[in-house]
Amino acid sequence: MPTEAMPPHRIWLGQVADPRFARYHDPDRPQLLLGSARDNPIHRMEKLADGSLDHSKFAQTYGIEPRTDLLETMPAEIGALESYRK
Repeated sequence: MPTEAMPPHRIWLGQVADPRFARYHDPDRPQLLLGSARDNPIHRMEKLADGSLDHSKFAQTYGIEPRTDLLETMPAEIGALESYRK
Protein backbone atom coordinates (compact mmCIF):
# COMPACT_ATOMS: atom_id res chain seq x y z
CA MET A 1 0.00 0.00 0.00
CA PRO A 2 1.67 3.26 -1.11
CA THR A 3 1.76 6.07 1.38
CA GLU A 4 1.69 9.73 0.49
CA ALA A 5 4.45 11.88 1.85
CA MET A 6 3.26 14.51 4.25
CA PRO A 7 3.94 18.08 3.18
CA PRO A 8 6.95 19.58 4.92
CA HIS A 9 6.23 21.59 8.04
CA ARG A 10 8.49 23.57 10.30
CA ILE A 11 7.85 24.22 13.94
CA TRP A 12 8.02 27.74 15.27
CA LEU A 13 8.22 28.86 18.87
CA GLY A 14 7.52 32.39 19.96
CA GLN A 15 6.45 34.31 22.99
CA VAL A 16 3.77 36.94 23.43
CA ALA A 17 5.50 40.20 22.56
CA ASP A 18 3.26 42.55 24.60
CA PRO A 19 4.63 42.69 28.17
CA ARG A 20 1.19 43.81 29.38
CA PHE A 21 -0.35 40.45 28.42
CA ALA A 22 -1.77 38.92 31.62
CA ARG A 23 0.33 36.02 32.92
CA TYR A 24 -1.92 34.62 35.61
CA HIS A 25 -0.08 31.41 36.42
CA ASP A 26 3.46 32.78 36.58
CA PRO A 27 3.89 36.49 35.92
CA ASP A 28 7.70 36.16 35.78
CA ARG A 29 7.72 33.78 32.81
CA PRO A 30 6.82 34.58 29.21
CA GLN A 31 3.76 33.06 27.55
CA LEU A 32 5.07 30.74 24.85
CA LEU A 33 3.28 30.00 21.58
CA LEU A 34 3.94 26.93 19.44
CA GLY A 35 2.90 26.46 15.84
CA SER A 36 3.87 25.01 12.51
CA ALA A 37 4.38 26.49 9.07
CA ARG A 38 5.00 25.27 5.55
CA ASP A 39 7.13 28.32 4.80
CA ASN A 40 9.82 30.05 6.84
CA PRO A 41 8.75 29.95 10.53
CA ILE A 42 9.95 33.51 11.19
CA HIS A 43 7.98 34.81 8.21
CA ARG A 44 4.92 32.88 9.41
CA MET A 45 5.08 34.58 12.83
CA GLU A 46 5.52 37.98 11.19
CA LYS A 47 2.53 37.38 8.89
CA LEU A 48 0.34 36.27 11.81
CA ALA A 49 1.30 39.33 13.86
CA ASP A 50 1.00 41.93 11.10
CA GLY A 51 -2.39 40.67 9.92
CA SER A 52 -1.35 39.66 6.41
CA LEU A 53 -2.62 36.21 7.39
CA ASP A 54 -5.98 36.74 9.00
CA HIS A 55 -5.69 33.60 11.12
CA SER A 56 -4.90 35.00 14.55
CA LYS A 57 -6.51 37.99 16.19
CA PHE A 58 -4.48 37.05 19.27
CA ALA A 59 -1.18 37.47 17.40
CA GLN A 60 -2.40 40.72 15.85
CA THR A 61 -3.34 42.07 19.28
CA TYR A 62 -0.35 40.94 21.35
CA GLY A 63 2.38 40.22 18.79
CA ILE A 64 4.81 37.33 18.60
CA GLU A 65 8.49 37.54 19.46
CA PRO A 66 10.40 34.64 17.84
CA ARG A 67 12.14 32.32 20.31
CA THR A 68 14.08 30.09 17.94
CA ASP A 69 16.84 30.13 20.55
CA LEU A 70 14.68 27.96 22.82
CA LEU A 71 13.54 25.66 20.03
CA GLU A 72 17.08 25.06 18.80
CA THR A 73 18.34 24.10 22.26
CA MET A 74 15.61 21.54 22.97
CA PRO A 75 16.88 17.99 23.29
CA ALA A 76 15.99 15.93 20.21
CA GLU A 77 13.89 13.50 22.25
CA ILE A 78 11.40 16.25 23.16
CA GLY A 79 11.76 18.26 19.99
CA ALA A 80 10.42 17.52 16.56
CA LEU A 81 11.58 15.18 13.87
CA GLU A 82 14.66 16.37 12.04
CA SER A 83 12.45 17.37 9.10
CA TYR A 84 10.77 19.96 11.32
CA ARG A 85 14.06 21.55 12.34
CA LYS A 86 15.21 22.62 8.88
